[in-house]
Amino acid sequence: MYVPVLDDSCADTSRFDGNYGRLEALNLATRKVVWMQRHRSPDVSSVLVTAGGLVFDGSLDRQFRVSDAASGKVLWETRLDNAAKSTPVTYTVGGKQYVAIIAGGHLQDAANPTAESDIPSEAETLWILGLLGSGYGE
Repeated sequence: MYVPVLDDSCADTSRFDGNYGRLEALNLATRKVVWMQRHRSPDVSSVLVTAGGLVFDGSLDRQFRVSDAASGKVLWETRLDNAAKSTPVTYTVGGKQYVAIIAGGHLQDAANPTAESDIPSEAETLWILGLLGSGYGE
């Protein structure tokens, strides 16, 4: 299971590393964390995991990432024009796979803890990215 987490350790300054979010991969059989990615800003999109072993997530600082589901290694990321706010979806047309996500719009109750988390406008953009044979965006 892949879980986006808002890190509340900022109340304990001895533990706080400047990152407000993280993505964790959990093994439900053992109840152990398999891997964890620390993110400067919290995730605001849903997390999508594909049968091909890719994990897609987007954070408030406008970063949209694809990671290896087994290791957590970030394979590719880009900064969108606004924060990703929807559930990423993948689909295939003519044998080519794409991922789509909506960025922007009103982000209800989204706190902006970092300078990178500026929300430029409430305009929405539909991003469609083609996946290369290795599985990440082009």
